[in-house]
Amino acid sequence: MQEVNNNDVSYVNNVNTDFRPSGIGKSVQMMFAELQLMLAKNNKEAAGQIIDNIKASQACSRQYAQTITEFRGIAAGKVRYNITDAATVKKDLETCKQAISTYNQMIADIKSGKLKPFIDEYKNPCYKMPEPLFSQMTEMAKRAGIDKFPDMTRGNDNKHMLYELEGGLKEIQQYAKYLGTIKSALDLGIPETQIKGTLDDRGIDKIVQNLQTMQDTVGSDIQQKMIYVQDHMGQYNAYTQGANTAISQSNQVLTAVARGQ
Repeated sequence: MQEVNNNDVSYVNNVNTDFRPSGIGKSVQMMFAELQLMLAKNNKEAAGQIIDNIKASQACSRQYAQTITEFRGIAAGKVRYNITDAATVKKDLETCKQAISTYNQMIADIKSGKLKPFIDEYKNPCYKMPEPLFSQMTEMAKRAGIDKFPDMTRGNDNKHMLYELEGGLKEIQQYAKYLGTIKSALDLGIPETQIKGTLDDRGIDKIVQNLQTMQDTVGSDIQQKMIYVQDHMGQYNAYTQGANTAISQSNQVLTAVARGQ
């Protein structure tokens, strides 16, 4: 990218850029300098706006890359969940967030001795997951595939031993990660029809290919914007140099007049 001439920048900061064609009391050189500085300022601001857009596009490109990596991880793994629709993805993510927080708090309280167990009919020390959260978790598991949550749903009730709580936490965390990848794909423009159901390898490959195409488009757009930035900065340097020259000439005229030349 073209560099800004720092010697010329001082003129942009110190000279009035409010160009007035009437120019009463101003030399022609100063009027020209102010016009040049106004144009320089416009180009600098335009370049700044494009740079902000480039930063946003670069962040988007990184998100594409991250989501592609996550889908490849899903393809390499064994656990895949049934997805009903985009609205349910958001709903289940919120349920997972609440469940993870509750699991972590319960496990921490158990280990610190703050949460005491009750003894069930089989003489096992148990703890109860609170309602209505547990019912929400159960409904979520039924939608996603209840066989993916053996510890969380063991016994078909909200009474669990410590090892079941720890196992349930891992199951929920794994599902939340999966949902996060699905949501990211939706946010990036993958249609809902491509994420519904239980993804097979072919479905994952199609999503990855679409994400790569979108990422390439963003990359091309970034390259084009970089050209625009270089153009604006080139004009900025040209205008500030023109203003510098005009101001110098004006000063020379004033000096000559003062000396009576």
